[in-house]
Amino acid sequence: MAGVGSTPTTPPGSSQPPVNAWSSILNRYYQATGYIDSLYNLGRPGTTTYSGLPTSYTIPDGLEHNPDYDVDGALNSRFAFGRSTDIVIVNYANNDVGNGYTLAETMTNLQIIYNTVVAAGKIAFVTTTQPRTGYTTAQKQLLKVERDSIMNRFGVHAINFYNPIVAADSLNINPILSAGDNIHVNNAGHQLLFETARDVMNNVLFGAPLPIVLTGFTAVMQQQKVVLTWTGMNQTGAPSFIVQRSGDGTSFGDIASVPAIGAETAHNYTWSDAQPLAGKSYYRIKVSEHGEADHYSPVVAVTDIATGWAIGKLYRASGSTWNIEIVGGQNSRLQLRVVDAGGRGFLQQPVAVTSSSQLIPLNLSALPGGQYFVQLVSDKGVVTVRAIQKE
Repeated sequence: MAGVGSTPTTPPGSSQPPVNAWSSILNRYYQATGYIDSLYNLGRPGTTTYSGLPTSYTIPDGLEHNPDYDVDGALNSRFAFGRSTDIVIVNYANNDVGNGYTLAETMTNLQIIYNTVVAAGKIAFVTTTQPRTGYTTAQKQLLKVERDSIMNRFGVHAINFYNPIVAADSLNINPILSAGDNIHVNNAGHQLLFETARDVMNNVLFGAPLPIVLTGFTAVMQQQKVVLTWTGMNQTGAPSFIVQRSGDGTSFGDIASVPAIGAETAHNYTWSDAQPLAGKSYYRIKVSEHGEADHYSPVVAVTDIATGWAIGKLYRASGSTWNIEIVGGQNSRLQLRVVDAGGRGFLQQPVAVTSSSQLIPLNLSALPGGQYFVQLVSDKGVVTVRAIQKE
């Protein structure tokens, strides 16, 4: 929340974020409504989820833990001049990836911080990770996985700071939103982050009908078809998902309508495009709800199978062993992962695709019963194949 990337910057030594930082815009917005008196920004560059743990927690050596800036400090802030804290926005996760912390570490720390706020009778919101162009491919992919984990874990109290600023067909920051340092966003990016935080917070604070939450949108070539998958939450009020396609990533047209199931719980959706465009096809999902403005998923792109690799079949071979078929037109080095619905990894193995059709066995005997998701990770990102139900 420090506001790096927005301009003009604050004078040296100032404790306030820049005037065009998303938190500053949010502060002005809520002051205008009269609902919230002031938003105090305790963010400082470089801090991690360990920095936000309660003061009583012991953290790894060498990490900063200032009681003025941890969750206890947020609940009893000396910057509020005696006024009570009612809402805490937790915004840490990006630097965890840069410091080499695992998904489990980050999610555990965020849960502790969130629980501390709720136990104090206050409202907590948790922001997701954001894309970072300057990270390695593995780090960028982890940012995306952690986005899904935070959205799944904290539900309507999660603020998705990833989707509004990620570039289409990429794990990078959208170039038009980049501050130029491969890490932060510019004023336009901060405006989008403000709008995202405002919409999520208004739904919780003012009791407005909850919008559909769409996560995990992926597209992959499978046997000459493009298979789209996504997860929806809060699908009440007879909404629908409109599948849109484009040949240039700019001009989109409707190609299908997928009705929502009408439930508040998460549900997985699949739709196949049997006649994708030649070369590259771009896809997005338009969410249409009665009486609400349409909103959109991130844009994903798929290149025809002749130029790369794709997923064939996924089936149970015997007992706890499954086979996944990978087909492709060139040699590829991939990572095969098995994760649960929260994004926690259980299996990971490298895959070298050396033939046009290759079967890879998956032994799930060591996993407890439940639902899992198979992921293939390349330098282009994660492709979620489909769910596996382990008995």
